Amino acid sequence: MPLCVGPSSSGAAPSVVVLLEQLAAQAFADVVGETVKYEPLLHHDFRVLGFPAAVELGKWFQYYTEFPDHILSRRDAALTREIVPTWLTLEDFLAAHREEITVGQ
Repeated sequence: MPLCVGPSSSGAAPSVVVLLEQLAAQAFADVVGETVKYEPLLHHDFRVLGFPAAVELGKWFQYYTEFPDHILSRRDAALTREIVPTWLTLEDFLAAHREEITVGQ
């Protein structure tokens, strides 16, 4: 059974977001050794999950989806690494926390 990764965009996502979602799914697949399929939640569905800050995170995900150029153009990976030298890529983070990732539950 494939592991599902989410949340993110809903509706017609810009191609750069779709690519990032596919790369994230592949990063999980590489770490867990199983097929991973990205299945996005609708923003509304994420906001009603009921955990602390679900509403705020849902709004944040929606903003990133609707205005990706505004956000992505302001990201500076080199500056982030300068400020936070221990910053990990997604692949490095997943590898470091592999034992905490559960599959099929």
